[in-house]
This record gives sequence, C-alpha cells and structure tokens, in this order.
Amino acid sequence: DVLVYAARPGHRYGHAVLVADVARNRRGGVMVMVVEGNTPAREIHVVRNPLHPIRSPWFSLSSDDDVFVIAPFVFCPDELKTWKSLK
Repeated sequence: DVLVYAARPGHRYGHAVLVADVARNRRGGVMVMVVEGNTPAREIHVVRNPLHPIRSPWFSLSSDDDVFVIAPFVFCPDELKTWKSLK
C-alpha cells in the first residue's frame, strides 16, 4: 500500500510513503507503520510519529479521517493507493 502525495500548487515535487505494516484492534481501529526514502532517493527508513512519540512509529489511520498527518505531509484519504482493503 502506498500513500501518494501529489505535488501541490506552488510545490514542485510530490512524495510517497510505503505502508510497511498494519495493526488492527478488535474495535476496528487501524494503525500503520510507514517507510520512505525521501528526496533525493536514499536509504529507506521508518518514519517517526512526532505527534505521538509514545506510540511512534505507528500512525492512526481511519476512513473517517479528513486527513492523515504523516511527518511533514498531510495526506487525504483518496491518496491511499491499495490493492486490498484496510478495513
């Protein structure tokens, strides 16, 4: 699964992060661990969650969310490209 951040107006480049792992709880909550290589391309690394350092590197992911905040990027739900359902 990939979150694709297309170049926004006024920005030259986009970005993408790969979903490395998915954790689900019994109530239907979903957390994801993402990795990136950044630009310019370099070794891939796990992205830290600066908003929640206790549960870092996990990010909450819900289809009810308006946006997904991952590192300095704000992804919209329609930017999640997947070959299977996260539900």
